Amino acid sequence: MDLKESVADQNLIDDLNRYFGNLREVVGSPESELIEPAVERFSECLHAISEARPMLFAKTCDLRFKVRAWVDRLTGKVADEGLPF
Repeated sequence: MDLKESVADQNLIDDLNRYFGNLREVVGSPESELIEPAVERFSECLHAISEARPMLFAKTCDLRFKVRAWVDRLTGKVADEGLPF
């Protein structure tokens, strides 16, 4: 929503929508080999947004972290996070 304030950010908005759509599509099959490339592209897009709009740095970092943690849980790379040790 913060990107929609500027018409100049339309390319970033289009990229973000495309890479998020790709990610959403591939997570339907957690064993897919396309998950990691989709996460990487989405993260790169968020990084580009934070460079273009430094005021969004905290939001993009938080979203990158949450997406990575979610995909790791989805694909079984992370065990139960209930215990801190």
